[in-house]
This record gives sequence, structure tokens and C-alpha cells, in this order.
Amino acid sequence: MLRGDAWSCQINFNLIVQDRCIGELDERRPLDHGAWGLLHIMYPEADIPTVSMSISPSLPLDKQYEIGKALRELKENNVLIIGSGGIVHNFTHIQEDMHVAEGWAIEFENWVEEKNHEMGFAIFVQL
Repeated sequence: MLRGDAWSCQINFNLIVQDRCIGELDERRPLDHGAWGLLHIMYPEADIPTVSMSISPSLPLDKQYEIGKALRELKENNVLIIGSGGIVHNFTHIQEDMHVAEGWAIEFENWVEEKNHEMGFAIFVQL
């Protein structure tokens, strides 16, 4: 989902999503907390247009990779891209007394990092 400055939103939506049929625009969605956490420090006056994009974890990896390639095109328009979250980032599984990551999460994150280094990301996402 894209959100923020209307003009930037439409340009980015057309560039990333509409031309590739890989998403939808939701103008009601608020700015993500991960984006806000960085932006309020970097730009305390909130004087830059901002577009927030959420990538669905239910998309196949090849579609997510396609979104990443499309985002790379935004460099040509001097767009700052900030990523947040993590490979096992999921608020629905967080427990209040949790201070150490679950074993499965550490194991999976290490596996992803290892395979990414061994194979390169383009090949890895085809697994």
C-alpha cells in the first residue's frame, strides 16, 4: 500500500504497482510506525513528502523481488527509500515478557543470510 503526499503517491503507484499489476493503492492507511520512527528523527519538521509502502508477506517471493527491482527505479527520481522490519518481524507473535528471540527465528534468519551470501538474492528467491 502506498500512502502520503498525493502527487508522490500517484507517481510511485504508477511506477511500482500499476504498470506491473502487483499491488493496490490505499489512501486511508496511516504512516507505518517503522517509517515514522526514522523520519521523525531525520526530518523533525516533517517537511518532506512521504509515501509508505507495505509489502504483503503472502506475495510469492518472485513478486516481492519484482517490487524491489521496481523500487530501484525510483533512484532516478531522487527518492529516498527506507526499509523497516525484518525477516522474522511479526507483532502477532510478540509476547510481553519476551526478551530473547525464539530459537526458530534465529535459525531461520541465519539460514536466509547464509543462502543469500552463497547463492545471491536473485537465485535464492527462486527456491
